[in-house]
Amino acid sequence: MSSELTGWLSGIGTLLAMLGFLAVVVWAYSSKRKADFDAAARLALDDAPVGEATDSRAAPSDAPRT
Repeated sequence: MSSELTGWLSGIGTLLAMLGFLAVVVWAYSSKRKADFDAAARLALDDAPVGEATDSRAAPSDAPRT
């Protein structure tokens, strides 16, 4: 491969990588995603472990089953 062609391919690859990075940044900071990211940020502060029922009508896990 000639060095000129290698230079062009390298430049195109760099441009595609930069465009991909910018697309991820725009997606992450878009206002449509804010609610989803805020909910994900609060997950660590929730009292109930993942998968545990949070419904007040649910039976406690240590209650005998009938």
